[in-house]
Amino acid sequence: MKVVIDVRFLQTYMLVFLRVGCIVLFAPMLGPRGTPWMLKFALTLICTALVAPFVPPAPPVRDLLSFGGLVAREAFIGMVLGFSIRLIFGAIQTAGQIIGYQMGFSMVNLLDPQGHYPIPILSHFITMLAILIFLQTNGHHWYLAALVRSYEVVGMGEARFSGRLGWELLREGGEMFVAAVKIGFPLLAIIFLFYLVMALVARAMPQMNVFIVALPMQVGLGLIVLMLSLPFIASYMEKMFLGLWRELGLLLKAMG
Repeated sequence: MKVVIDVRFLQTYMLVFLRVGCIVLFAPMLGPRGTPWMLKFALTLICTALVAPFVPPAPPVRDLLSFGGLVAREAFIGMVLGFSIRLIFGAIQTAGQIIGYQMGFSMVNLLDPQGHYPIPILSHFITMLAILIFLQTNGHHWYLAALVRSYEVVGMGEARFSGRLGWELLREGGEMFVAAVKIGFPLLAIIFLFYLVMALVARAMPQMNVFIVALPMQVGLGLIVLMLSLPFIASYMEKMFLGLWRELGLLLKAMG
């Protein structure tokens, strides 16, 4: 009994596996070092099996060089889509670092399992809050929907890497930096006013050791402001995730 294997069928599944795998590699909940590689591989296989039957067959290739070009294009598309979502969580983590440093927690660092570098403990708290909001707003469903839609906008071998794509990535990176400052702005403003008051107190009472008094007051004031601003921070994060679909659509149009 002979088993006939369709070469284009295998090519299609291999190319879908590459695009899905690169997206999973940058997934916020599955950081590059935070999750076992076997789990990522299994999740990529499952997503490939679900998506590949609805994807048009891969274009015919004549030689190994043209197939290598297809592989590079599919991997790049997956990395761009995954990196765009990773930027949002990078902005949230940066906001947590800003808040932690301003509150005087710069010495209380923990090892980040995703980036493998130390970040303030409040940055971990803000990032975990962002992941919960991401799941609550069905961000993981949009993740899969964007993957399926990517084949409608950018078919296999149809990606074009122009200056427009680079401009979209730069614009999105700039917006994420602005978002990080907006998240940390309430505490930045309050701490600035606190420093100003402490400077006036030190000027009025030189015999008073302001540094000993200011540190515990700074931490306490920062915790109070953070507690009061958490609902607004969560609302802003939800707004960021709701705008994720539009950002992914712009990136796909830039490549399509």
